[in-house]
Amino acid sequence: FNLFADKNGVIDIKAVEKANPELLEMIGYRIPTEDKYSSAPLKIVGFLPKEAGEGIMLPAEITTITGSDFDVDKFFLMRKHFNFKTKNKKEVAEHLRNFIESKYQKETGRQLRYPIRRKLGEEVEMFLNNPSEMRKSSQLQEDLWKEYITNVVEITKPTTGKEYRNNKIFDMMMSVLTHETTTSKILNPGGFDPQKRASRICNIIDNSSPERLMSITGTKSLKDAIQKIQEMKDTTQQQIANQQAPNKVHPSSRNMKLNSQI
Repeated sequence: FNLFADKNGVIDIKAVEKANPELLEMIGYRIPTEDKYSSAPLKIVGFLPKEAGEGIMLPAEITTITGSDFDVDKFFLMRKHFNFKTKNKKEVAEHLRNFIESKYQKETGRQLRYPIRRKLGEEVEMFLNNPSEMRKSSQLQEDLWKEYITNVVEITKPTTGKEYRNNKIFDMMMSVLTHETTTSKILNPGGFDPQKRASRICNIIDNSSPERLMSITGTKSLKDAIQKIQEMKDTTQQQIANQQAPNKVHPSSRNMKLNSQI
C-alpha cells in the first residue's frame, strides 16, 4: 500500500478503495482449521500508524468465533495478487493537464487563457517530480494526487500462471464464506458444551436419589422432576443438532456478530 501513502507513511484508504475495492479484501484463517468458523472474510477499514509495524487489529469477537484458546494457535491472512503499472510520464502529464484544466473551468466558469494554462501546466510538472511529497503542499496538488492514484496507475490482476490460480482459489473461498448458508457455521463456533451438558445430565440421573432429582430440578414430585429432565434433554439435543445445521442461524450466548472489518 506504499503507493497510496504520503511522506509520513499515512495511507489514504479512500484512495485505495476508489482505485480498486478488492485491494482491501482479505481472508483470515486459523491454524489448526476445524470448520468454516475457523476462517473469516475480512475488509480493511483503516491503517495503524507506521510505528505499529506489522501489527493488525481484529474484532474482539474473532477469538470466540475462531475457537482460539491461546495455545499457540496462529491466525493467517491471504490477499489477492495485483499488478501495478504507471503509464508513461508523457501520457500521465497530458491526462493530468486535461483534468486540472477541466476542473478549473468547471469551478470558476472562466475561459482558460494562456497564463492560467501555463500556471496549471507548471503545477502538473512540479507534482510529477515527486507526487507523494507534493500532494500535501496545496489543495490543487491534492486534487492532482487523487486523480493520479485512481486513474493513472493501472491496477490489474494476473490472467495466467500460479498467481492467477491463487486468485481464483481466493474467490472461491470468499464466495463460500460470504454465502448465506455459511452464516450458521461462522456464528455458531465449535466446541463441545452441549455434549458436556448431556453428559452431566446423565450422571445426575444415574447417581441421584429421587429426592436429589427433585431438589436439583426445583420440583415437588418425581414425575415433575423426570419431566423437567426430559425438557433439559430435548434442549440439549437441539443444541447439538444446531451445530450441524447448514442453513439456519440459532442465536445463543455464544453467537456473536462478527464485524468483519479491520
